[in-house]
Amino acid sequence: MNIDDLDSDILRLEALKSRSDEIFSEIEKVTSADYSILSRSDDDISPPDIAAMVIFGIAGSAISNNEKLKELLDDIHTDASLKHPKTLLGKLLHHTGDNIDHVTRGGKSFATYLHRLYGGHDPFSIKGDNPFVVLCKQYGIPKGIIQAIRHLIADPFSKNGGVLPFSSFLDFTKEDGTVGNYLDEWSKEAAKGTGLSPQEAYAELFSIKAQDIGATTVTIVLAKLYIKIRNEIYKNQMRINSSYSKQEKYFSRIAESQLKLIALMTNIAGSATWGMIKHGGIPKVSIPAVLSLIRELITFFCLNYKDLKNIEGNTQLIMEDINLLENDIYIRAKILPSYETRDEYNDELDRGYNNFEALLSRSK
Repeated sequence: MNIDDLDSDILRLEALKSRSDEIFSEIEKVTSADYSILSRSDDDISPPDIAAMVIFGIAGSAISNNEKLKELLDDIHTDASLKHPKTLLGKLLHHTGDNIDHVTRGGKSFATYLHRLYGGHDPFSIKGDNPFVVLCKQYGIPKGIIQAIRHLIADPFSKNGGVLPFSSFLDFTKEDGTVGNYLDEWSKEAAKGTGLSPQEAYAELFSIKAQDIGATTVTIVLAKLYIKIRNEIYKNQMRINSSYSKQEKYFSRIAESQLKLIALMTNIAGSATWGMIKHGGIPKVSIPAVLSLIRELITFFCLNYKDLKNIEGNTQLIMEDINLLENDIYIRAKILPSYETRDEYNDELDRGYNNFEALLSRSK
């Protein structure tokens, strides 16, 4: 082995070492920087955050079950039902003489104690008692449309509340030929043994009340306000300390949705429990809170789906980079010598040993 061959081997080893360092550096980038984009959105929800949402939900349920507020709102509806309302709000919601309070579906008789459920108050009814159709016939267009809106807004102020949309689709014909509704039947069953009338049970379970709308609004507004304040505090911390700059705001959109879900579920559970205690086991169902919860659940699942799709796309990009890196390693590995037998590898080791021995001898 001459000196030129030895120098050539040393240069080749140095080149291989340099390329190995480059490869390991690229692998380190993939496993550190690139893999960070595969994580879910930061959900920095702490116990105090959850406690705040629970408090907001309880506040909403307390509003929903406040008897004095219920009486106040019912007085507004009573005033709006007078021939000559005395208050400004009563005048704005005035609806005395509207035919929808007397119309029936298909001309069939119905249980008068739930006149809103059985006729004229479902805006989606297709059975001839649609409030917009009835009142446009009575007052003409556009007054009939305006009056229908006024009437449907006024009814939730009453103790019995307004009807659920699409409730007319739950009608059925009884054996005696009269019209029944499943919401009415379920209310009768629920009222047994509780001391409540079917009408009172219906009002607790299936009606839309202004009181619940206000309570749900308070819960949502408080939750949004809390989230906004926390995000503003985080932004101020970012300006002071650069270590806070890992994200634009404290709560991700998914975390914000989770917090709203906690507040709304607490509102619903609190109202139901409160109602069961007051009414012998019949829960107080806040329809606005339930509808808001459904909407927020849809938002939550959509946000999660979008987040997962982003992770999927980023994973594909990383896999492409890894494939390119593997191909590069394979191509460069082909220039390295390979042998068929163990003896050939041993001979290569002996040559390497002799090269180092010659190098040591030369240095002496």
